[in-house]
Amino acid sequence: MDISQARLKGPLRFEPSVIFRYSKVYKRAIYFEPYLKVQCPRSRIALSKMRMSAHNLAIETGRHRSQSLDDRLCKYCNIPETEMHHIMSCTKFDTLRNQLLAVCRKEIDKFDTLREERKFVKIMEVKTVALANALGQYLVQANDAMLKDAMS
Repeated sequence: MDISQARLKGPLRFEPSVIFRYSKVYKRAIYFEPYLKVQCPRSRIALSKMRMSAHNLAIETGRHRSQSLDDRLCKYCNIPETEMHHIMSCTKFDTLRNQLLAVCRKEIDKFDTLREERKFVKIMEVKTVALANALGQYLVQANDAMLKDAMS
């Protein structure tokens, strides 16, 4: 099933082996994106990479190494390291995520009533500069923590 059809017909079902698997869900029209107004270049770059699946999460790095999906695991949680896991549930980043979710509650209408998949999509739609700044900051700090762990 095409991901855009999944969005219309019920619970979101993401196919983790497809490049740009999420972009059809959160990018439905061509317009100037609020995240492009983020002043911090590192945040803007991190946001762009996450939205394009050009990041260093196991779901993508494993694809480049021809690893099976079952082997593309989060080194902190031992479950598939997808974009949604990284942003919504990786235990390594609980404190950072709490800061992001506080902004989400202010910027996204009825955020706490949404299912986890819808929360992820709403976050990735990045409809306000405030949300873009918060998500960019989360991604930069999470990436820095992952790099620090890799070097230890």
